[in-house]
Amino acid sequence: MAGDKDPAEDKGGYFEHERLTTVYSSVFFLACSLLLGLPLWWHTTTVYRADLPSQRVAELLATKPEILTRLKLRFEENFPQDVADQLSFLLEYELAIKASNPDWALVFRYELVRDDDESDLNQLFFKVSPPNSPQSGLFEAEIDAPRRKTTITLSDVNTDLEKLVGEVSNFIKQNLVLEKDLNDQFSSIVSRSQSFASDDKKRNSDALRADSSYDVLFTLINSEPANYKVQWQIQSSIRRILLPLLAKFSALAKFKPISQIIYQMRLGSDLMKTADGYVFEDKDIPHLINPIERKIGFTLSNSSVINLVTYLPPSEETPLSFIDANGRKSSMAFYSSWGALKVENLKSSPLAQVLEADNQIKSFIPVIKTLLGIRPLEESMYSGISPVDVSPLELDMLYRQRSVLYIAQAVSTVNSLITLTDQIRNMVIKDEIGQLAEQSLNLVQTSIDCLSSGSSLEDAVSSASLASLYAEKAFSDPTILAMLYFPEDQKYAIYVPMFVPMSLPLLSSLGTVMGYLKSRRNQAKPHTD
Repeated sequence: MAGDKDPAEDKGGYFEHERLTTVYSSVFFLACSLLLGLPLWWHTTTVYRADLPSQRVAELLATKPEILTRLKLRFEENFPQDVADQLSFLLEYELAIKASNPDWALVFRYELVRDDDESDLNQLFFKVSPPNSPQSGLFEAEIDAPRRKTTITLSDVNTDLEKLVGEVSNFIKQNLVLEKDLNDQFSSIVSRSQSFASDDKKRNSDALRADSSYDVLFTLINSEPANYKVQWQIQSSIRRILLPLLAKFSALAKFKPISQIIYQMRLGSDLMKTADGYVFEDKDIPHLINPIERKIGFTLSNSSVINLVTYLPPSEETPLSFIDANGRKSSMAFYSSWGALKVENLKSSPLAQVLEADNQIKSFIPVIKTLLGIRPLEESMYSGISPVDVSPLELDMLYRQRSVLYIAQAVSTVNSLITLTDQIRNMVIKDEIGQLAEQSLNLVQTSIDCLSSGSSLEDAVSSASLASLYAEKAFSDPTILAMLYFPEDQKYAIYVPMFVPMSLPLLSSLGTVMGYLKSRRNQAKPHTD
């Protein structure tokens, strides 16, 4: 019949429909895999890496920080005016205009001030020695540390002023500002800024690491409570003697004095007996420190600890002292970056005995100063230096030295972090790490600005200290190690079993689509008889 369809035509149409369905399914499967699955896998497996301030670090490493020292120039009343004018001119050129050593990593500048209102500046005071006074050389110098006053006493005003100014300038640079020490400290750290190691080993080995707060921990170890009934009024002495001293270091860090007593603890088993008692040798000190650390409680806070320990030895081991390599005996032993251990030899008595807490604290103050980085000064050159106090000049030296140290540590640490992350591409870098690095460099710039303007050494050291802490926190962030120990071959071991089974349907679908397109092209070609 004319209306009936050819079965072969219906069968061909059915197969064509099925084939199109298969092709569309394959195209859909390929599109989902390539447009959705692949980007999703890439996004979820990509290591997040926040931007680090590489350009700023490079600029800071290429820039020489400047340190400006302002000096108030004064002359005694009977000083010849013409000589004073010549000295002022020559000093202005030598200190303020003449460039510092071009090979150094730091630039030192000086500003001479004649304004009497500038009372907090370092004074450079010239005077002439009395007639017939014994004096060798062009001048004699004395630095009054509490008043920040350097007195230059001339033997003769008719001397070679250019030579005199040269020697006076060198004296100021070496003994008032400590130029060479600052430059050596800064360059030794920056020159090794490519190292991944922290800078703890590069700093002054006696001083403590940079921290925003310190616990000053006084510990009394009573080995025989039955024989030593001790009254220890340490808190009263802390309030009267120690707190006013620590307040002078407020720009450097916060300090919290703590005291505690430990009973029934003996130190050392290898005492050396001498004719007049017992001694600990230098080599024994680390072995004494280890058991103390297990007892004194480092979990009190997260701050760095200054350990000041007083030990009451057993009665059968008295008198006890320390002896150094030169045979000198002492009642106190200093341990770098840790603190000090002091021995108090008491007589066994059933009656209560009073420990002189004032004397104890005064004996520990030089230890605190050393741990904070104050260098000892020669009493022959510096007057007014007290072992139980800190002078404004000592604070200036400390703040200048610590500012340079912290700036170098901060820049070096951030640079080491950038170098490390550039070499290990699968290391995670969170936004917090990038922000810490940026904050550290901002504070470094603030500290450099304070040093170059000579405005405030307190602000300079405060900013530099925070910069060093932020840089160390960024470098030590635990998240950057999340994928550090995940080798590349481990990735293949995980992804190959997942992608090989998935790739077979993808290849099959791709083959179906390609076959369909090829057949369509063949059908479109004209047939020739």
